Amino acid sequence: MTDIKNANGWVCFDAQCGLCASLARCFEPLLHRHGFVLLPLQTPWVRDRLANTGEEPLAEMRLIRAEGRVHGGIEALAQIARLIWWAKPVYWVSQTPLVSSVFRSGYRWLARNRTCLRGSCAVTESKFRQAVNAFGWLAALLPMTFALGFGGALPGWVWMWTIAFALYLGAKLITILNLLRTGHRAGPRLLAYAVLWPGMDARAFCGSKLIQPQVIREWALAATKALIGAVLIWFGVPFMASAHSLIAGWFGMFGIVLLLHCGFFHLLSLLWRARGINARPIMQSPATAASLSEFWGGRWNAGFSDLMHKNLFTPVSRRIGSRRALFLIFLISGILHESVISVPAHGGYGLPAAYFVVQGLAVLFEHSGPGRKLGLGSGFRGWCFVTLVAGLPAFWLFPPVFIHHVILPMLHAIGAT
Repeated sequence: MTDIKNANGWVCFDAQCGLCASLARCFEPLLHRHGFVLLPLQTPWVRDRLANTGEEPLAEMRLIRAEGRVHGGIEALAQIARLIWWAKPVYWVSQTPLVSSVFRSGYRWLARNRTCLRGSCAVTESKFRQAVNAFGWLAALLPMTFALGFGGALPGWVWMWTIAFALYLGAKLITILNLLRTGHRAGPRLLAYAVLWPGMDARAFCGSKLIQPQVIREWALAATKALIGAVLIWFGVPFMASAHSLIAGWFGMFGIVLLLHCGFFHLLSLLWRARGINARPIMQSPATAASLSEFWGGRWNAGFSDLMHKNLFTPVSRRIGSRRALFLIFLISGILHESVISVPAHGGYGLPAAYFVVQGLAVLFEHSGPGRKLGLGSGFRGWCFVTLVAGLPAFWLFPPVFIHHVILPMLHAIGAT
């Protein structure tokens, strides 16, 4: 019997399936480091051991534990995840009844349709990748589902941050899974990307390309933005509160964006780049954007644009075209902002979605023949178009009910009012 020191068990796969064998070779180093041995299901002692279970030996992958227990299919994957520290969240999520049922059905579908024969599988690697992507997106939506379902008793501003953090976790999961599928090994750099960097370009952050440290002027600019944001929150908001609470709320929101997204995240980017890591700023001078495409394509919240472009726009545009795929992303952005803004505010439903519908239509117009003739994609005219379209309807994105029910209570909780 094949054995290794301190073995956690044997992971058994169908060696006659080309896809199964390819996946086994891909994950063998990771499994070996955590005490697992890979063996074909066709190994004589494995066949003898599984014969006692009364199940078809080649129906699914099996995990034979060192103490003798046998796990099959999705349960085997869950047990492996339980013993790998960074994969434990997958195990915890998989133990909930709804998720367990979905995962089990998906695995059985794959196992049932692979029809392996002489090393070739009916389920091609491209279809397998599509299935993995689908499960990745499903798993990414689970934190938001829990946040929406169990956050109703929280204060509005706490619920907002809970939903936002859940979306952030889901997005991180998608990018990490995609990186691991390319053969990248988990390590300290990936852990730092997961918990110490808000961006969504895992390949760049974990890559080998070295970035030169930035000049002192950029450090000063990032610190200045953070300082101005803090002044707006703790000095501007109290001053404006005596005049008009709605204006005070807008001051506070603008201050939070400057302090957190434009200031602190920029300083964090500089710290990582000082270590030679490719971590470009989340906000890249959005006020200077000379076109809506430039504004939404990376200058404003580069993390979201990276996530959507690489994981949604690129694959979807091949099927429905780039214009429809682009508009779909704006629709999705509207839905996500509804969950973060309208839900915790208990009002303003439809306004954030309408805002992003307008943005999507405006971007499409900017790329149209009349838009190009008007010069909306560059120069001063383009900057004015960005200000008009993205700036003026902002009260749809952050309606008064959101200011009064979420932002002002939050500002009060942090001592700004």
